[in-house]
Amino acid sequence: MTNQAVLDLEREVDAIDPRSWSALPDVALEREARSLERLGRRIDAHRAAIAAELARRSDPVLGYDGLAARTGYRTAERHLAATAGISVGEAGRRIRAASLPPALAAVGAALSQGRIGLEQADAIVRPLSTSTAAPADLALAAGRLVEAAEGMDADALAREARDAGRALECVDPSEAEEALRRQRYLRLGRARGGMVPLNGLLDPESAVVVVGFFDAVTSPRRGGPRFVDPTAQERAERLRSDDRTDDQLRADALVALIRGRTAADDAALPPMPAPVRVLVPVEALKTSEGTASLEGSEEPVSAVPAGPGSRGTASFEGSDEPVSAATAQRILCDAGYLPIVFTPDRRVVDVGRTQRTFTAPQRAALAARDRGCRFPGCDRPPSWCEAHHITPWSHGGRTSLGNGILLCRHHHLLVHNNHWTIHQKGGAYEFRRPMRT
Repeated sequence: MTNQAVLDLEREVDAIDPRSWSALPDVALEREARSLERLGRRIDAHRAAIAAELARRSDPVLGYDGLAARTGYRTAERHLAATAGISVGEAGRRIRAASLPPALAAVGAALSQGRIGLEQADAIVRPLSTSTAAPADLALAAGRLVEAAEGMDADALAREARDAGRALECVDPSEAEEALRRQRYLRLGRARGGMVPLNGLLDPESAVVVVGFFDAVTSPRRGGPRFVDPTAQERAERLRSDDRTDDQLRADALVALIRGRTAADDAALPPMPAPVRVLVPVEALKTSEGTASLEGSEEPVSAVPAGPGSRGTASFEGSDEPVSAATAQRILCDAGYLPIVFTPDRRVVDVGRTQRTFTAPQRAALAARDRGCRFPGCDRPPSWCEAHHITPWSHGGRTSLGNGILLCRHHHLLVHNNHWTIHQKGGAYEFRRPMRT
C-alpha cells in the first residue's frame, strides 16, 4: 500500500507548470527557486529515512535473508541504487545521512527539518564520522557546522568540515606532511604504440608549484584575468586560436620547460608565474621569546604556541592541506616562495600605493586574504582573479588592501557592467545589485 501523502505530493508537483516561470520577474523567480529547494530538502529527509529502512532490512547479519541479498545485490547501497535509479555513491550518501551516531544527531535533526539537504549533511558527516574524538567534542563541532551550513554552499561546507575534523584529531601537520610526501612519485611506463604513458602523484607542496604553472599555461582560455600588457595579450590571443587541447598544451609546456627556456615555444610556455604563496599565521612563527614580527614593521606581535591541529598551521594558497610550522619557517628563506603573514584576526599589512593599479605585493596580499574570487558561491582561485577597487578610483577610492577585493573576470565584469556595489562588514563583504523596477 502506497503512502497516501506521497501520492498527494506527486499530484501537487505534477500541477506545477514550469512554463509559468519564464514570465516571473527576477526576484520572484529567485523566490521560487528557494521554495523548491526547501521542498527538495524536506524530500531529502524522507529519502534518507527510507534508505535507512532498506539498509536495516539488508543488514549483513541477516545473511541471505536480508532484502538486498534476496534480490541479488551484495550490499544495501547497490540495492538502493538499482531500486531508485541513482548512483551507488548517492545511495551511500543517503544511508550515511540516516544512520548517524548520537554525537552527530544535530546533523540528522537539521536534515529532517529541511534546514540542510543531503549533500550538505554528507559534507559534515564524512570527515566527522571516522573521528576518534570525544562524543561531546564531536557534537559541538557538528552543531557549529550545521549552523554554518545554512549560509554556505556544500563545497565550502566540506572544506570547513575537513578543517574541523583535523582540529578534533589534533593531527601533527608535520607528520601528515611527511606521510603525503612519502606517497609522491612520477612514473614513465613502457612505450605503447609509440606513446609513453606518464602518471604520478604530487605532495601538496609540489602540487601547488606544478598546478600554478599549468594554470598559467591554460588560464587565457578559461576566463583568466584580462591582460593589459600588449605582449601578454598577444600570447593570450595566440593560445585562444591554437588548435591544441588544454591537455596537449600542458604536455608541450612540460617538454618545453625541460628542454630549457631558451628553446621553449612561447605559445606553450608562459612567463614564469609568481612565487608560490604561503599563508602564515603569526602563531606559526613563534620565536623563543614568544613573539613574531610582520614584514615592514619592527613592532613585535605576540604569538601563541601552535599546537597540533590548531590555526597556527600555515597553508599554501589554493590548497586545503595544512603546512607545519617547521615548513613555514623553511619557506620564509626560500626565494621560490612568498610568505604572507597574518595577525590572529587575519589582518594583512596595508602596502597601498598612490598609483591606480595594484602592485604585485598588493596582489599577493589580496590573494592571501581573499583566497580567490569573493563573489558569493564562486570558487575561482586567485590566479584567475583581478583586483577590484571597492570604492572606484574615479570616485576617490585608494589603491589599498582596505579598498581592494579579488574578483574573477566574470564577476568583475558583472560588478562593473551591472553597477553592483560592495559593502564591507568587518571581515565579510556584502554584494548588492541595483534595484530593478
